Amino acid sequence: MVVIVTFVITTVCFAVIYNARKIWIINQDRRKGIYPPQDNATLFDVRHLIMEGKVDLAVRLYREIFGVNQHEAEKAVNELQRSVFESN
Repeated sequence: MVVIVTFVITTVCFAVIYNARKIWIINQDRRKGIYPPQDNATLFDVRHLIMEGKVDLAVRLYREIFGVNQHEAEKAVNELQRSVFESN
């Protein structure tokens, strides 16, 4: 029983730290002007992140804008990435 409780507590701690780090990275990128302010993002910002090589942030922003799941956002960003680099 002690092992299970220890495992659960450890897992929760890692999850909290992992998510806090993601939030910290986004806030840092917002301060640098890489990631747009909350509730002010557009598809142009997603495209800009793709062109900067920050595809993971582009997926996160796409999800934030359109409210889709991870899989749909990755698919859409990959299609957008292809169109961005084909046009250049």
